[in-house]
Amino acid sequence: MSIIVNAIRDAGARGDGSDDSVVLQNALDKIELERGGTLLLEEPPVEYRVTKTLNIPKVKISIIGRGIHTAIVGRGLAPAEPVLAWKNVSGHVDHSFFLRDLMIRRNNSGPVVQYIPVRRDERWKGRISNIWLQQPNDGTGTLLRLERVLNCHIEGLILGGGSSGGVGLHLKEGSNALVTQVVVMAKRRAPNGILIEGGGEHHFTKVRCEGAGGSFSYKFVGVKGSVFESLKSEGENERTVFHVKDCEDLIFFAPGIGTPASGIDPDGMVFENSKRCSVYNARSGAMQKVGSGQGFVFDGDCEDIFVNAFFKRGNAINEVDDRGGDNISYDLQDADGRRITSQGKRRTSRV
Repeated sequence: MSIIVNAIRDAGARGDGSDDSVVLQNALDKIELERGGTLLLEEPPVEYRVTKTLNIPKVKISIIGRGIHTAIVGRGLAPAEPVLAWKNVSGHVDHSFFLRDLMIRRNNSGPVVQYIPVRRDERWKGRISNIWLQQPNDGTGTLLRLERVLNCHIEGLILGGGSSGGVGLHLKEGSNALVTQVVVMAKRRAPNGILIEGGGEHHFTKVRCEGAGGSFSYKFVGVKGSVFESLKSEGENERTVFHVKDCEDLIFFAPGIGTPASGIDPDGMVFENSKRCSVYNARSGAMQKVGSGQGFVFDGDCEDIFVNAFFKRGNAINEVDDRGGDNISYDLQDADGRRITSQGKRRTSRV
């Protein structure tokens, strides 16, 4: 059975900045008792304040707002407490979730939305659409963390706020994630952008990281068999833009690397102990050599890596640091027509 609960009319929430923690949790618990349902959040402008984590039941459930002016706001939460989290129960191993048209933010540092299953055989599947997650600019929490997701569709996600210690989106040990139209942003400083650990068979497209700060824009660790299309890093960068570590069979189409901040020496794209990865049509406003930074770095035990890139500025001949690997091939060209290619040769020194 599936029920529909209106947060204000049915559950008794006020939505005026008063503490709605208890009534919203009661509404979620009611949906759990009915083995599924929908929680409707009232028309904007509405602010549902919560002072403790809202525990989402592991049943088929939807939480639907009316746009970014409908907000769930965590105030005074402990640093380790997210605003929304899935309940730590293991009675159900197959559940789905739909989160749509809503802002979720907190007034202090800490995680915003997270799913960390208790059981290894638990799998989450569902959709996140038109959601804005936010923490203060000095926050160090992870805005959205999902572990062992299966067939997850994320479309229209803005991740705002956070400093260099935080992470915008963290996917771990998942598979078959379709992620599109995602922005990690901040006015002054941005958190680390996208972190993907383990799993594979993902497809990311139209993702953008903005601002400066952090140690990476995109980091892939132990990921296999995935496609990443039009991943961009815009604004001044203080970090390694793409870090690909212990990965296999990845394809990058048209990655974009932003302008390094003054006095900072980032590397554009670093491959470390990775195999059978290809980069096509990489373009950049400033993928040029800056100080000790390099456009591309091949480090450790890399094998069968191919890179095709165009540099709008700088000298392509100075753009590769080949510290180790076999069958590293690249085709680089700068705005002046200077070109350098390598046909599967092992290189041990800077080009």
